[in-house]
This record gives sequence, structure tokens and C-alpha cells, in this order.
Amino acid sequence: MVGVNFGLVCSLVVVGSCLGAPAEDRIDRLPGWDDELPSRHYSGYLNISDTKHVHYYFVEKHKMHEDENVHDAPVVIWLNGGPGCSSLDGLFYEHGPFRINHTDPTKLIPFEYAWSKQANVLYIEAPVGVGFSYSDSKEEYHVDDDSTAKDNLLAVEKFFELYPELVNSDFYITGESYAGVYVPTLAEAIMFADKAGKYKGAKLRGIAVGNGCTGTERGSCSSKGQTEKFLSQYLRATALISPKVKRDLLLNCGDFSGQMPQPHGACNDTLEEMHDQVGDVNLYNIYGECHNGTKTALKAPVHVHKTAKQRAATERDTFKVVDQLSSRKLGTQGEREEEIKRMRAEEDDKDEPRGPMACIDSRFATAYLTIPSVIKALHVVEPPFTWEVCANQVNYTKTRTNLPRDTYPALIDYLDRVVIYNGDFDACVPYTDNQDWTAGMGFAQKDMWHPWTYRATDGEGAQVGGYAINYREDRKFTFLTVRGGRHEVPETAPEQAFELLRRVLNRERF
Repeated sequence: MVGVNFGLVCSLVVVGSCLGAPAEDRIDRLPGWDDELPSRHYSGYLNISDTKHVHYYFVEKHKMHEDENVHDAPVVIWLNGGPGCSSLDGLFYEHGPFRINHTDPTKLIPFEYAWSKQANVLYIEAPVGVGFSYSDSKEEYHVDDDSTAKDNLLAVEKFFELYPELVNSDFYITGESYAGVYVPTLAEAIMFADKAGKYKGAKLRGIAVGNGCTGTERGSCSSKGQTEKFLSQYLRATALISPKVKRDLLLNCGDFSGQMPQPHGACNDTLEEMHDQVGDVNLYNIYGECHNGTKTALKAPVHVHKTAKQRAATERDTFKVVDQLSSRKLGTQGEREEEIKRMRAEEDDKDEPRGPMACIDSRFATAYLTIPSVIKALHVVEPPFTWEVCANQVNYTKTRTNLPRDTYPALIDYLDRVVIYNGDFDACVPYTDNQDWTAGMGFAQKDMWHPWTYRATDGEGAQVGGYAINYREDRKFTFLTVRGGRHEVPETAPEQAFELLRRVLNRERF
């Protein structure tokens, strides 16, 4: 393990930076980044027990002027989903201060819409077994929703112990996909600890969840019936399926009330036709590309017309194949294409309908984060497994059933702001899902469906960022869409996501 020096490490000449930050975790330079880092970066471990070591990457807020005290800025934690996927995906592909340039050798290039321009941003790889996080006991790779929430709470408290200068900052939890479970369950754990007088971190002000799952009994990540319900509702508004299939969906499936948990009969037949018509469209970005070659990037398409459990396993397997391809350094495009064809042929042999397809690209992050000099720069030890975007060694059990029913009502009362957002290019957890459950909470709509705007940096002025509904008299519960956002919203809608964060942090209305 890397040792930690808890002493004060900053010169008095430097105003408002890292007063208590662990010196051993300070990143001096990153391979692939030629200039001085735009702010202070830290990477190391949050040791939440004698055996559990949670990797974190902390980006201190960029100073907008020399006298700015960045410790006055909010702290935002970011969680990716999976379950079992690394939050470094958010750092390198979504809203970190740089993105990975697809070159050899890998270069890091500045990213204009880094969230660290607005806040101190913390990325943690959770649970143990994900990314560089590890345990000294193999048994601790058996985790579930509740144990993950408990460990995430311990990680948050350990972070503020290491960075006490931030404990008086406003604190926000954000994340996407299966972090739709991680985020509210962590917030709930903080709420319970706070009410019991035991919480040891900064005041939690709000949460923001993007394209999020909501439990084993509710939404797109639960039963096949619910997955198909919200997906078919979404596809009916697109040109990806024929008018006939759209009519047949209404005729044979209706509101899906008789198709739970498993569609059957004429409805199931129509759903299979729907999937066949859609074809090899990217599940996470229906208007983006879905490569089965590698002219621009290696992406591995697989079938997702499965139960939520099968889908999660398939996505992990897909990442594994992509990472294996990267680690083997297949030399030619032809070799990589043959491997993809082999994997797709195996899927075709299962006689399952096609499309949409989970087109996942992790090659460049995997290649970068397995370079020895990068591992050294991040102050991490090489765990007993290879770093992957999504972990195969985590044995994850989903234990939360219905977060809108069981968790959100108390959270909405406790917090200053709860924002549920969806990129409208996503078919994995489409906006029809989260729009449905937020409307079903029973709160009064104070602002009906309306556009929200952001100011484009190209000089074209205010643009529609998406559409929103504000609930309750205090308007602190909001559902909104992000126009042009994929499953990972900041990846294709960075300006909109930047404005979304600004409004959340400033508690401005959408």
C-alpha cells in the first residue's frame, strides 16, 4: 500500500489550496499530458477497513482568478454504474479536465467543459473489485446494493477526513446508469447517519442521477416486461421501427399491464419484430455509430434483448472481450474485426432478436490505465486483476427493489435538490422510464413540460438544452431531458451537461 502523509503540505504562499491534503497522493504529472495540470490532482486509496482499499481520483477546482479559495467551492462526487464499472470512465470520457486522444502513444487533450471548472470533483471506483479498488480478502468481492452503500459512506467520510478543509463545503452526489442505485442509497446512508448524529462529512445538499436504474422491481433495469415497455414507448417516437410495428405494439401490448414480468403471446411476437427491425443501432446512443470494426475505435456490439441480469452480465462480458483485444494488442484492423465477428456469431447462434446493441468502447482507457508509468503516477498498486472499465471479479447481488417507493420520498424532503435527468438519445434507460416514475411520485407539477436553455459558446446564443418538469411547491424535485445526450450524457452533450451542473450547484430552476 502507498503510505499517506497527513501533514500540511502547502506553502503559505499558495492561497486556498490543499491545506490538509495527503502529500503522498498529489499527482505531479500524468503521462500523455505535457503541460502543468490545470489544478491540483490527487490519487490514492481511501482505506475504509483493514482489508478494503477504495481508489479515488480527486480534481481540485480550477481557479478562475488568482485569489479564489477553491475550498469555498462545492464538492461533487461522481459514480459510474454497471454494477461494477469504474468512475474513471466519467473522468476520461465524460467531464474530467481532459479526454483521451485516440492515438498511439495515448495523449490527453484539454476538455473545455470540465466539471472541475465549477466544483471540486471526486471520482471513486466502487465497490472493491472495480478498477484499482481492491480487498485483501476475496470474500469481500461478494457485494450487494446495501453493502455498497455502506462502503461508499465510509469512503466519503474517509475522504473528508483526509481533506478536512472541504468539510464545510456544500456536497453533491452525481452519477449515471446503475449509479441510479448507488447515488440515492449513498444519500440515504448519509441521511440516516446525519439524523443519528454520526455523519462525519460535508453537508449533503443534493443529488443528480442520469439515465438511472431504480431497482429490481421497477424500471428498465428490472423485469423484461418493464424493460420492453419503456423501450417500445421510446422507439414508437422514432423512425427506427415501421408504422405497422408501432400499431401492433399498441394493439398487442397496450400499456403492458398484462405483460408483466414476462411478455407473452402476440405482444412478445411483436417485440421480437421490433428488435429485428431496429438492427445494429447503438443502445446507448441511437443516433451514434455502432462499429463492428476499428476504423475510429473498437466497439463490441452484443445483444441486449434479455433480462436485466443477463444484460448486465453481457455488458461485463463485452468489456472483457474489448479489454482482452486491447491487452493482446491485435495488430491489424482485420484481426480485430474477425474477433468481433466471432463474438457476434456466437450471439447469433442463440437465435435472439437483434437490436439495439450495446456498443461499448473501452480500448483507449484500458490501454492508458494499464501503462506502468500511469499506474505509478496514480499512486496505486496493481491489484490481483487487470484494470478494466467494468469488473468481472465483482460478484454483485441487486438487493434494492423499488427506490421511488422506498427511498426517494424521504430523500426529497431531506435534500435541497433532487434532479433526475435523461439523455434523449439513450435506449438503455430511456427517458420514458424516468419520466414515468417521477410523474408517479404523486407530487404536484409546478412547471409543466417546458424547454430549458443553455448559452452556446459558439456565439449562437441561447439553445434548447432539453425539457423539464418541476415538482412540489418548493420546486426542488425535477425531471428533465438533455437534448442530444446519450446514456453517458456529457459524452455527446457536454455544454448541456455543464449547464445542468451549474443549475444544480446554484439551486437554480430548470
